[in-house]
Amino acid sequence: MHIGFSFFWQFVLGLPNPNKAEFWHIAIPDIDQALINFKQYGVQSIELKLTEKADVQQISAAIHKLMGNGFYVTFHAPSRFHYPDDLSWQLQTIYHISEFVISTYKFTPMWIIHPLNSTHKNRTVLFQQTLEYLQQILTELQDVPARFALEILRNRENSAKLHLGDNYEEILEILSNFHVENLGICWDFGHTYAMHQRGLQQQFPPVEFLNQVVHCHVHDCLDQKTHLPLGHGEISIQESIQLLKSCGYDGILNLEFVPHRIDDPLNFIKYVKQSVFLISELIQ
Repeated sequence: MHIGFSFFWQFVLGLPNPNKAEFWHIAIPDIDQALINFKQYGVQSIELKLTEKADVQQISAAIHKLMGNGFYVTFHAPSRFHYPDDLSWQLQTIYHISEFVISTYKFTPMWIIHPLNSTHKNRTVLFQQTLEYLQQILTELQDVPARFALEILRNRENSAKLHLGDNYEEILEILSNFHVENLGICWDFGHTYAMHQRGLQQQFPPVEFLNQVVHCHVHDCLDQKTHLPLGHGEISIQESIQLLKSCGYDGILNLEFVPHRIDDPLNFIKYVKQSVFLISELIQ
């Protein structure tokens, strides 16, 4: 296992972060220095979060920068689009970035993908659309040796949107419709714990779920507040990692906490260091 961290691609290039830019500027005023610090702490990979209509050339520049600094790179596919009306740009982005990574850096890219969401709250229709969505990705990208991880999500109370795949059973049911080696699960620690806090599922996944985990998003959760630094919530990180070890997981533990969820964003870098140290101790 090794440790990663998530950034929007724009922020890696020194551009404003698309989500709460003012907090990110306070937390990390110098991304170049931050990347040096992260490497010294033990962060080995960076997950690039893509946005709608992402610029492939600029993303390629971000990849080049990260690889030049000694980081492995994974990718979070855009999720805010209307299926199937504007799926083509996402497919093109995944295709071209994967081709670039494979031809230039000779590794197989990992893509984190969300199940679909909708304001119509029709779970049956959304389930079928998600199957069609995944099948289209796998079919149209079958000539690209990319790997995909379907992320388990969460649904907030009284949310305007229904996010499919908010429990272990539904994620497993989705994957049971596919029999391919390059599609697995992204276990998001904070999402699953938030649903557990609401009494909607068990705290830890069943073995059938764990055996298909190929990527992890790691952040803490307290009173439905997710994406916190480790130690700022109630999740048992030790037990979570032990479960992964017991199932032979040897992938990335990707830290995914954000400065606007903490009271003191000036200490964000310190919390990164503390979180990396905690995980490093647990995976030794």
